[in-house]
Amino acid sequence: MANHRKSILHFCLTITAAVGLATSGSLLPVPPAYAAESTVKLVKLPESFPKEGGTFTAEVLVSASDMIAGTVELKYDPARLEVVDANPQEPGVQVDSGGWDAFMIQSTDTSKGLISYSKAQLGDGPGRSFDNELLFKATFKVKPGASGPHGLSIGEAKLVNSAAKYIGVDTILVPVTPDIDRGPRSSGGGSVSVPQHAQEGQKVYSEEQIRNALKEGMLHISLADNERELVFPPNLAELMSGSGSVSVVKGSTALVLPFELFSSLAALLSEENASNSRIVIRVDVMKSPERDTLLEQAQKGEGASIIPIGDVVELQAAIQEKDGSDRTLPAFPKPVKLVMTGNGQANPAITNLYFLSDNGALEYVKGRFENGRLHADLHHFSKYALLQYSKAYSDVPQKHWAQEAIRQLSAKKIVKGVSETNFAPEQSVTRAEFAALLVRMLGLTSGSASVFQDVTADKWYYTEVNAAAEAGIVTGASNNRFIPDASITREEMVTMLIRAYAHVTGKSIQASIPAAFADKGQVAEWALPYVDFAAERGFVEGREGHLFVPSGQATRAESVQILMRLINNGEV
Repeated sequence: MANHRKSILHFCLTITAAVGLATSGSLLPVPPAYAAESTVKLVKLPESFPKEGGTFTAEVLVSASDMIAGTVELKYDPARLEVVDANPQEPGVQVDSGGWDAFMIQSTDTSKGLISYSKAQLGDGPGRSFDNELLFKATFKVKPGASGPHGLSIGEAKLVNSAAKYIGVDTILVPVTPDIDRGPRSSGGGSVSVPQHAQEGQKVYSEEQIRNALKEGMLHISLADNERELVFPPNLAELMSGSGSVSVVKGSTALVLPFELFSSLAALLSEENASNSRIVIRVDVMKSPERDTLLEQAQKGEGASIIPIGDVVELQAAIQEKDGSDRTLPAFPKPVKLVMTGNGQANPAITNLYFLSDNGALEYVKGRFENGRLHADLHHFSKYALLQYSKAYSDVPQKHWAQEAIRQLSAKKIVKGVSETNFAPEQSVTRAEFAALLVRMLGLTSGSASVFQDVTADKWYYTEVNAAAEAGIVTGASNNRFIPDASITREEMVTMLIRAYAHVTGKSIQASIPAAFADKGQVAEWALPYVDFAAERGFVEGREGHLFVPSGQATRAESVQILMRLINNGEV
């Protein structure tokens, strides 16, 4: 790793000496291969843009694991925007004082509208992990008379890990507004006008308008409060040249629709029928009384306090035939990225995104909060809402040591009570129950028949145990049996948990410091590495007297607490 690091820093100094930062360079060596299992997300802000003469700051954020170097370009339209400031303030090689000991290079090409920022870590330590952290920012001023698309986009983005391999990069711009605001004006000047034949509540785009509005493979659209449908020609994916995405903002909801969605919708129809069809994207904010009725049904069905933190939106994607009938996809070929902004009153610990069925039943959708916004990947469209979900149990008082974990995992629909009002925190957990908890937490699915003789299709845990087995989380007891109804021991619980961690992260589970439990000698040999790793990472603690009690039965409260610690670790 030291040789990799030296080559990167040597490359950095070579660039500096050779070109004097007159042009954008890269700190990156030519890596041997891609590390496709990693991804990076770059997010551009802000939500809206000022009138001419005003200023705003665009921020580029990065999320990556084991990163030691990177080069990222921010593109803008130099005819409309002027760079006021780019961080770092002075061009050239600098030492970062922001917590990362690294060389930095920043250059701005005002003729091309390009800001290039490169960074390489010093020393021979491991790469750094970033969780939606600021990489760099630039302040722009809107030029006099400017109008139309601002042209802001992420250009080339290359990131490298400590093995000198590229990290797979996923770039996204959210939320976005398509045009610079010049106040009241007629359509034109780069904006897309809506044809006169658009029906009420629709925004219709022709092929010519799409070609004119498309910038850098991205089509940015804002919907007014009275607009609920976007209408595109069926060959939208072709117009996008087989790449890029369409970003849509309506109120507190932002969507990034990949071109694969549009190509898959078009493929639902024959070539003959496609000529008279159109793609329709619906973004409809539910109003009262329908919205209130749906939320009341959800609260009654869940037996919990449910408070909406933002809009309840109904999303649809269809290709519409000439007769007006819709054809839809059962699942998207690539996730649609959703960003929802709450009202600022949310408790992030118990606020989540939920899919709402027509009868008010809730289904948790995994997401993450970043800068007050909830980000999630959607695999199908329906009704969605950002809700604060608080479930209380009569046998779990607020002072109970696991109360907060039980409350948070209840909100995520990972755990539930033994009845409407009781959780039974001291009750033991079966092997099948804990396997099911892990599967729900990770969102695993099963695609094969059971590998265990005692896990049959008529059991409630059939799908969950099979999914856990496929992921390598459970391996059974003996003679091809899982013993699903046996109470799980603490060493079995820890073993399953760490196998789940390894499955998701792909990381080694080798502990650097052995656990120091007073009864460690009683831990089964097969469980030792898992117990050591869990103790080192703080996933598990001992009971009274610093005893691990490996053969002791794990309680429901203990199982929830250990799952919560894994979630709080931020890697699953």
